[in-house]
Amino acid sequence: MVGKNMKKRLAGLLSVVLAVSAVASMASCGKGEETPKDTSASGAVTEAESTSSAYSTLEKQQFNQTFTILCRSELKDDFDIQNYGGSENDLLDDMIYERNKVIESDYGVTIVCEIPGDYMVVNEKIRSQATNGLDDYDMVIGHKFTFTSCAQSNYLLDLASVDVLNLSDPWWDAGCRKNMTVDEKTFLMTGDILPSSMKISSCLVFNKKMMKDLGKEEPYDLVKEGGWTLDALLSMTADVTQDKDGDGKINYKSDRFGMTAWKMDAPYSMFYGAGGMFVSIDETGTPVLDFDSEKVINIYDKLYTTLVSQEAYMVTEVGDYETNYDVFAEGRALFCDTTLSKITSFLSSMSEDYGILPEAKYDQYQQEYLSFVNGASGFVGMVSSEQSVDFAATIMNAMGAYNYDKVTPNMFEIITKLKGSRDPQSVEMVDIILRSRVYDFAYFFDLSVANVVQEQLSGKKPDISSTLTSATKQSSTALKKIINTFNK
Repeated sequence: MVGKNMKKRLAGLLSVVLAVSAVASMASCGKGEETPKDTSASGAVTEAESTSSAYSTLEKQQFNQTFTILCRSELKDDFDIQNYGGSENDLLDDMIYERNKVIESDYGVTIVCEIPGDYMVVNEKIRSQATNGLDDYDMVIGHKFTFTSCAQSNYLLDLASVDVLNLSDPWWDAGCRKNMTVDEKTFLMTGDILPSSMKISSCLVFNKKMMKDLGKEEPYDLVKEGGWTLDALLSMTADVTQDKDGDGKINYKSDRFGMTAWKMDAPYSMFYGAGGMFVSIDETGTPVLDFDSEKVINIYDKLYTTLVSQEAYMVTEVGDYETNYDVFAEGRALFCDTTLSKITSFLSSMSEDYGILPEAKYDQYQQEYLSFVNGASGFVGMVSSEQSVDFAATIMNAMGAYNYDKVTPNMFEIITKLKGSRDPQSVEMVDIILRSRVYDFAYFFDLSVANVVQEQLSGKKPDISSTLTSATKQSSTALKKIINTFNK
């Protein structure tokens, strides 16, 4: 167990280590993949080789017990890798395999995963463990429909109350901690421990050849100067959509577009990227509906112009969402709104080069670029009946710190499946995207106000004022019920 005094002694060392690591990371941005260290026969990097890192500052001890994870099937690759090498996604799989072996050795544990296929089964197992005082699982992994439901039923442990688990450490997501905490209680968390969650970060990609053919400058310098805004995006996409086949109408099968998008991603990712937010946590730790209606409307107006007035190809039929990526991959769109995970799925084999960018800011006065995290993201937690809290927290912490050192710095190669960057500037952009992720309590707890922008854009409605007012009233009532549930 890492106690309070040891944490204090390590804090100074950790800050120095992280500063050195950050400088080293910046210095290597344009050099491709770092030459890997020698590995053992199993392919695992030993702790002795993992020096000058966040992981190396953690106090190790031998527990000699099993660490059991309850994990949704689609998130299993964050933990359940049985073999080194040979898979299609071998870069990430091999790093997770190495992490497991290092932690098993350093902490005397055996990592075991139980993987139900349906989230309802996960929820039921959490309920059963909590209500019967069982201790079957040390850590549980699920999506928002697991954690928002189970937290309100008091089935989950408050992670903020666990001293061993310092949620201010950089491998835990600061945005999640800030915006998903109620009365200083944190029931769900994400961060470097979940590479799949890191990939559920919104971004934009652009076609480098089309950018050049249209006589436009790649926006990298604009991003670095703080000028990558919705107005800049509007300017770059203006007049790009074109009827290429001359049939008098815009058709996604043959024409060119300034942007492609999917209704379940772009309205949210662009809105939150521009600093939109519906719920904030007040000084008492209570979620409150606290937003500037005028700003919401102004953001919406810009999104409406970009996606509707300028005739972007926004897929509104959920079943056709892949056509969004098909059009971009075929070289017929300048920009595509997406997530890092979908680059892996749909664009890694694209023949023309693409660049990766953060979502556009509202204006140059917005302090940072923000990356929306949607409901497909995974979260970690503990069941309220957990009987070995410090043990579970120590292993969770070790997994997060190891990934912070070894996995996340390779995220560009992971999402593009490249063993070396063809676009060093995109590596820097991916780092910006990963470290400025944003969560809205309204979205994760399904308050109606969070869906207004998406619903109105999907319906191509130019005004949202009345809908926003109505949804705000409904959401206020719903939020009060949620808070009362937590208070019980």
